[in-house]
Amino acid sequence: MKNSNTLPEAELLSKVLNQIMEEELAQIPPERELKIMHDFSEEFVVSISQLSDSIKKKPPKKGLFEKRRLSSYLKIAAAFAIVLNVLFALAFIKSLSIEKKDSCNKTELANDSSESACDQRSITITADSASLINGYLQVTITFENVTSDSLSIAPSFELFGETESGWESINYEFALNCGEAVSISGHQYVTKTYYLDTSAVYTASNHYRLRLLYQDQLYEADFVAENPK
Repeated sequence: MKNSNTLPEAELLSKVLNQIMEEELAQIPPERELKIMHDFSEEFVVSISQLSDSIKKKPPKKGLFEKRRLSSYLKIAAAFAIVLNVLFALAFIKSLSIEKKDSCNKTELANDSSESACDQRSITITADSASLINGYLQVTITFENVTSDSLSIAPSFELFGETESGWESINYEFALNCGEAVSISGHQYVTKTYYLDTSAVYTASNHYRLRLLYQDQLYEADFVAENPK
């Protein structure tokens, strides 16, 4: 019973679909009519043929790639030239600044030789305890790269004696004996000899420390002095 009921429905559906397809296909023109409808006109065909012939006869642009490559090379060369010019300009400016700095340094050296030699200035302090004259200890101070004129103002001295509690400042008496200027290998040496009254500064240890303040620089030296008495 089930198959007898469904079979007529399938046949009916098939008939309906076939009828719809026939109606739709009936609206499509035959092959010949379709060809006639879509054929191009003779004028259009001629114009297309002429255009194709003109394209074939036109010589190919062989130099286009070479021109583009040459243009790229020229751009690279121009950029490289700009970079070189900038580097040369920077080097020139740097050389000018160095020359200007050197000229300024030379001017400063010419104007004030004492200030230019300040960094190389050294002072050596020595004491000869073996050469006691009337109770005075000979103290020799050597100034390197210092002119005699710059020593027109006497250096400031400070004397300390070593005691059990440490270094203590003590009174002293200096007597200037002489001064001598010597130049060796381009270096200017000024030697000044002082005499220290050891009887006034006698300490049990005989150890002394002399501090010298010269042009805002502090120098010091330790020495031993025997009491002559």
